[in-house]
Amino acid sequence: MKPVEGEKSLTEDELKAKPDQFYIEELKTRLTAKPAEFDFFVQLAEQGDDLLDPTVTWPDTRKTVLWVA
Repeated sequence: MKPVEGEKSLTEDELKAKPDQFYIEELKTRLTAKPAEFDFFVQLAEQGDDLLDPTVTWPDTRKTVLWVA
């Protein structure tokens, strides 16, 4: 799952300049303006991949496709 508007991050200096709970107010502001939107991707298994243990991470080389509901 990836945000439609992309991922944004702060530098260490920007993060240190923010109050501890700054995301709470930022999320309220953003979600009041418009809903959060995400694209959902499905990673396709290959021969030998463990299909029963969800804690096993498959390699990033596995093909992913956008899931459209």
